[in-house]
Amino acid sequence: MACSECGVRGVTDNDLCDKCHATLTPDSGQVGGDHYAKKPDVYSFSLAQEHDCLQHNACKYITRHKLKNGKEDILKAISLCQRILREQYPDD
Repeated sequence: MACSECGVRGVTDNDLCDKCHATLTPDSGQVGGDHYAKKPDVYSFSLAQEHDCLQHNACKYITRHKLKNGKEDILKAISLCQRILREQYPDD
């Protein structure tokens, strides 16, 4: 994980950053890129909207597609939306 204050890598949860001495928490960094640090915060949005796993992941892929995997993320979101339709609206 990287320090959210100075960006130094290799620190672990609840450690003190050696470079800037910021206290780190599990929410203060992301492993593997910064696409989740961009706004909007999809996780908080999904919690507030009481999304289930499929809804959350569809929102996640739609939100990050320009920052991470492009077309692949859109296709993942479509696949999840199709699954939501099959499971939640089977008779329509």
